Formats: sequence, structure tokens, C-alpha cells
Amino acid sequence: INNYNNYYISKEGKIYNKITKRFLKPITNASGYNYITLSKNNIKQNYYIHVLVAKTYISCNKSYKRVTNNN
Repeated sequence: INNYNNYYISKEGKIYNKITKRFLKPITNASGYNYITLSKNNIKQNYYIHVLVAKTYISCNKSYKRVTNNN
């Protein structure tokens, strides 16, 4: 995952922690979106899994910007 070298995300959205050698369990918010908490330098940040997959596997072509909807 970009800026988080200790994590790997699959195309299916499974997130693996390279340090603990375990898959992270996603949390579902009230709107039904799955998110995950990533940590770097003891700073935790929540990310929607679909956004991480899009940023990791879809090119930066402007036509793809509508793939994720974060209302």
C-alpha cells in the first residue's frame, strides 16, 4: 500500500500486515462501507478498502476517478 510499506492489499481488498504476518479484519461502517485502520510511526489512520484497492491497482488515468464514490 502506498506510504504503508508494512501492508499489502490484494485486488480483492484483503489487507495483510507483513510484520504480524496476519490479515487484518475490516470494519463495516453504518453506510455499509468496509474500512481498515493502518498505522505508521504510531499514527493510526482509517481508510476505505475500496479506495485503497483503486489507488493501488487502477492507473491514474482521469477516466477512472469516478470508480469510487465517497459521499
